[in-house]
Amino acid sequence: MKIEEVLFEETHDLPSATPYYDALEMLRRFSEFGQVIERSNDYATDGPVHKSCVYFDLVDNLDHFSHLVLSFALDGETTANHSTLTVAVSIRLIIDVSESSFFSSTFVRYYLNHVLPMVRHATNEKMHFYKDQIKETLAAHARSQHIVPPHPISH
Repeated sequence: MKIEEVLFEETHDLPSATPYYDALEMLRRFSEFGQVIERSNDYATDGPVHKSCVYFDLVDNLDHFSHLVLSFALDGETTANHSTLTVAVSIRLIIDVSESSFFSSTFVRYYLNHVLPMVRHATNEKMHFYKDQIKETLAAHARSQHIVPPHPISH
């Protein structure tokens, strides 16, 4: 049995003098909170246009079967006229329990009825913590760029 639920999504467009460096700094900051899996780290330049993408997941193991996964997609672009960093974040709850035998199917029923409510409670607490960390990180970035803290583009 596998359950995947998107709990939160948000995207911000941020002015950034150094989008690639800022993306790496965000990766470093979030690596303090758990296991980081780097999915992509690319920097390309074509004359005056510089593009970067840093994609990573922060995995918080709630128990052996449940994981809170924060996925970050940080896309930077610098041209002669502007320089921006687009930050897209999603938070997902992933539950994966193998059902290969009678005992495992019994365990799945037990897990869904008795353990999952506790996991959801822990998930809500951790999600608020991570949302606060995201907000703090974006506000710190805004202060470093001398701009007003960003508001989300979409939810």
